[in-house]
Amino acid sequence: MRYQRVLTLPVVVLIGSLVSIAQEMPKAPTALSGNWHLSGSFGLPVDGPRLIVSLIVEGGKVMGGGDLQMVCAVDHAGLGTNFFLLGQIAADGTFTLTDLDTFAGGEGEKLHAISISGRVPEAADQWSGKYTLRVFGKTKCTNEITSDFVATRMPVLKGAYLGKLIFQDSLTASIKLEIEQGELTRLQAHSGAIGGRVSLHAKMTVTWGSSTQTPVTYVADPSSSYLNGGEFWATFAREGEATRVVGSFSDASTHEISVMINGLRPPDSSPLNSIGVRLVGAGMLTRQ
Repeated sequence: MRYQRVLTLPVVVLIGSLVSIAQEMPKAPTALSGNWHLSGSFGLPVDGPRLIVSLIVEGGKVMGGGDLQMVCAVDHAGLGTNFFLLGQIAADGTFTLTDLDTFAGGEGEKLHAISISGRVPEAADQWSGKYTLRVFGKTKCTNEITSDFVATRMPVLKGAYLGKLIFQDSLTASIKLEIEQGELTRLQAHSGAIGGRVSLHAKMTVTWGSSTQTPVTYVADPSSSYLNGGEFWATFAREGEATRVVGSFSDASTHEISVMINGLRPPDSSPLNSIGVRLVGAGMLTRQ
């Protein structure tokens, strides 16, 4: 087999090849790994599309995912979506990342196509590039946008976030969400290509009403909890029921997160519990 023949080459030839490869590869390609804010403001991105991506570098390959939020010029319509990215780092350090579903069928079958190009950063905190966004189908958004950007590194999502949320029937609960960004999880896109998104480890503690109530703890299922750019999803299973938390960053520091909790079991003292109602609540949590 080929690898057996390679191993029989003289050592001097192997050393020369390794030196050549080292000279061709860009410096520190892993500097590209992490969470990056490419463009757009937090909150309502009226200054242009907000693009946030989470990237992982393995050898010369770049994988990851991201989320896009934009306000359209007509009737204040909007577009929000998630995507997977895949690309290769060239010998000169340049790369182009493409939304995997760009390759899936005709344009009428896709919501968008995203292309992001840049160069592996010398420093670890920012890099510059250009993105092209194409929007398909019936939409009030501009069909194509191309813009330069300077990407800034965002902190790893990690910490204990606290806040109080209001649910149906005026029920209130103190929420403690302990969350930590994990490793890359490989996924197959509709196009068949293999991409990735970042897994999450999370635990949620819910205290209904006053602080004298007994807290209820939920542990997230890592296989269905993940970070994709500036948004995250976590699924908590308890007593055969699933509670889902969807969150997003409120600023580049990740000091605050906006969350929506869906499917939470009411406290035993609530009449809603006896009739099987499951609660929905939303609000802000702050990192402690």
